Order: sequence, then C-alpha cells, then structure tokens
Amino acid sequence: MAVSTNKQLAFVGALLTIVGLAYSLLTFGFNTFPFSSAPVFGLSLGLFLAPLSIIGFILFLLAMYGFSRDYQDSAIFNYILYGLIITIVVGIILVGVVLAFVFSSLRSIIETPGFTAEFSRILLRDFLPVFLGASFLGLVSPIFHMLAFNRLTGKSGVRLFRTVGLLGVVAAAVTVAFWFLGAALFYMGVLAIGNIFMFSVVGSVVSLVSWILAAKAFRSIPMPTSQTYGTSPPPPPPSGGSVEYCPYCGTANALDAEYCVNCGKKL
Repeated sequence: MAVSTNKQLAFVGALLTIVGLAYSLLTFGFNTFPFSSAPVFGLSLGLFLAPLSIIGFILFLLAMYGFSRDYQDSAIFNYILYGLIITIVVGIILVGVVLAFVFSSLRSIIETPGFTAEFSRILLRDFLPVFLGASFLGLVSPIFHMLAFNRLTGKSGVRLFRTVGLLGVVAAAVTVAFWFLGAALFYMGVLAIGNIFMFSVVGSVVSLVSWILAAKAFRSIPMPTSQTYGTSPPPPPPSGGSVEYCPYCGTANALDAEYCVNCGKKL
C-alpha cells in the first residue's frame, strides 16, 4: 500500500481509539467520582464503541505493516506484533491463574451460602498480590510500541512519534504505580477494594493524550518523492563522445567499456 493509504488507515485507527478511550474515561468518571449521581451514557453506546476500538487497533496494525513495507524496515511492524503477542500471552496466563485460584477455593464457595459480596471481596483481596505482580508484564507491550515509533521516526522524519512512544510507556507505568498505591491504601483500611483501580484513570488520560498526538503525527508524515525507497538512481550516461548501450539493460556506457556499469555484464 502507498504511504498516503497507510497514513489514512493509521489516522482513522487512532481516531477510533481516541473515541473508545474518551468514552471509557467519561463513563468511569460518572461512576466513580463526584458525578456518580449523574446519568451514564448507557450500555448500548458502550457495546457500540467497544468494537470500534478493536477496529481501530486493526487499522493501526495494518498501517504499521504498510509503513514497514514502504520504508523497507520490518522492525516497524515486528515490534508492534511482538507487543500484541506478549499481551495475548499475558492475558491467557492471568485467566489461567484466576481459574486456578477459583478452583482452589471451590470448597469455600460451596460451603458459603451463595456467592456473597463479602466472599467476592475476600477473593479479590487474596488474588490482588498476584494481579499486581503480573501487572509489570503490561509494561512490555508499550516498550515494544515505543521501539516501533522510534523506528518510524527515523524513517519518516516526524519526531512527534518519539513523544507518542514515550507517553505510551509513561501511561502504562503510571497505571501500574497507581494500582500499587490503591492496593496499599486498601491494606491500610483507607480504601475499599472496589476503588483500587479507579486510579487507572490517570494512566488512561496519558494514553488518550498519546493517541491524540499519534493521530497528529500520522497526518504529518511527508509524502515520498518519486524515487522508490531502497533503490539507487541509474548511473548517468558518460559525458561526451560516443556511447554504447548495454544489450541486456539498455544502460549507456562509454564506447571503450568492457562491462556494463549498471548490470555488470560483458558488452
């Protein structure tokens, strides 16, 4: 695909991601902070926007693959792919750990008259250290994204991509840090367990800013010149005198040349 097409795909993908993040932040704010008495946008809108975020990431993935082809640098796409694979693996591991933890507590669940709110609170409390430990793995994917954006900076000349990649890592690091802060407050008896992850809104805001800058950066990618990436212009014809054209590639050579200056074959 041409650079112009990849620019459009990446820009639209960034916009869809921005919409999804903005809706999540607004909904989270209505439910958590002083706006809790205000009406929420509604579940139907959330169900509509969730697929849009997925579509946005797919478009972003396709665009990064296209950029890797345009600039002949496979690392641009490979870094994004590595981050995606690690995210999927971490997700599977977390699901497995949760299931193992629940199965190990089956006896308590059976003996408890109904899955009460108190039991779920205890379950979350016991599982919280495992989740916090695994949350550090969530930093790996943003680091790979930063590496990909740095490569894209070098190829496109748009320095804003470096800021985008750095903000992605900052957003993940801030999220993990505030989760630990919330957990500490919970174990101190200051914060309810259901409010531990409300601090993740800070990291989400940073992530939203990074995607807004990403949309701007994608729009700023300059269009390539007519020269194809990775190829060198054909050698100029000899100045003055008669020339002999190569019968294989048609390149002009000096009359006394024995080998073609372009393809190297004997004249």
